[in-house]
Amino acid sequence: MEPTTLAISAAAFVTLTLGYSWVVLPWLSNRLDSGPIDGFLLTLIEGWMRLLHRPRWFGFEKVQEVLEAAPGSPPKGAILVANHASGLDPFLLQVPIRRRLRWLMAQDQMLPTFAEAWEHLGILPVTYGAGDSATFREANRHVQAGGLLGLFPEGGIARPARQIRPFLAGVGLMAARAKVPVIVCWIEGAPETANATGAFFKRASVRVHCLEVIDFRGERDVEAITARLRNTIQRASGWPLNDEPMPWTAPTRNGKSPAGVVSKAATTSRVPSEG
Repeated sequence: MEPTTLAISAAAFVTLTLGYSWVVLPWLSNRLDSGPIDGFLLTLIEGWMRLLHRPRWFGFEKVQEVLEAAPGSPPKGAILVANHASGLDPFLLQVPIRRRLRWLMAQDQMLPTFAEAWEHLGILPVTYGAGDSATFREANRHVQAGGLLGLFPEGGIARPARQIRPFLAGVGLMAARAKVPVIVCWIEGAPETANATGAFFKRASVRVHCLEVIDFRGERDVEAITARLRNTIQRASGWPLNDEPMPWTAPTRNGKSPAGVVSKAATTSRVPSEG
């Protein structure tokens, strides 16, 4: 290789390396607080959704205002709740928020093939049984330590679409005990498919609204909290309330709910006041 060509190649290599280190990596790190790899993957997913699902986000500036901490201060925790319209929902809600959401997810939907991904993302598995007590405690610790928690109170993707199913009362219990802001979102226009993964490949025009950030500190009536969250989405959407629970969250013949601690607040209407 001639000296001139070698010099040009070396200069190009140095330029690309410095550009990657000084521009690309910081941008990806700023994209999501969990690191550049997560930022890169989220950017790819966002690009795919923009191509196929044409998403638009409204009102999320209020989320940044709530979560923004003073320099040197610990991060602020929050709970994000939304209606569940498709398998895209966790990604649609993550894109406008620079801090990574940790999600509650039904364990039977956590395919073993992606076990490492679930672990990396810190997914909190829900079995709708007695074992959910440990999940509930971990979720509470996470938000009180300044983390963000995402959950879909209907317990699954609502079908028929454009209806609001009953919210599992555990969301009210969690909000009352965690004493952090609750971000209420509404997703409309999501693709309707037979399974969660099918939504990634069906065209749609999705709109994601941040409706309200509610501070429930001082509120101990769990049923009132749960009802307010559900009604906030119903009023914004205009969709009818469907009071039939999701099949896997409905009470069994002996009157007990398989939803375990996630719906525990159905029989715990108030959180005891702190002494």
